[in-house]
Amino acid sequence: WIKRAVRERKAQVLCILWAHLAYIFKNVDLADLDADFCAMAAMTILSAQIFLTATYQFDVEPPLVAGRSMKRKKKKADEKDPNDIGISQTELFDIFTIHRVALLRWLEQNPRRANEAM
Repeated sequence: WIKRAVRERKAQVLCILWAHLAYIFKNVDLADLDADFCAMAAMTILSAQIFLTATYQFDVEPPLVAGRSMKRKKKKADEKDPNDIGISQTELFDIFTIHRVALLRWLEQNPRRANEAM
C-alpha cells in the first residue's frame, strides 16, 4: 500500500498508513522483542515519526491561549475532516514519546542496523 501511495503521490494516504503502522507498536515493549523483530519495530516507528513530522500538518492546539478559550470552527455532524488520519494526534505523540528512550538505546547499541534505518 505504501509503494502504491508513493507512486500515486497520495500524501494523505501515506500519512494514514504510517500513523497506523506506528499504532501497531503502541503497547509493545521493544526490550521484550528478539533482535530482528525489534529492528523491524524500531525502523517502522522511526520511519513513521520522521514521515509524519515532515509531511503531516499537526493542528492540535491547547484549549487556552493567553487566558482565553480558543474558538474553533464547528463541523457538521456528517462533515469529514480532510486532515483526519484515523488516530488522534495526541495518541501519536504519546506513542512516539513512549518509545523515544528505547529507540535511542536501540540506535546506540546497533549502529549498523541504525544506519540501515536511517
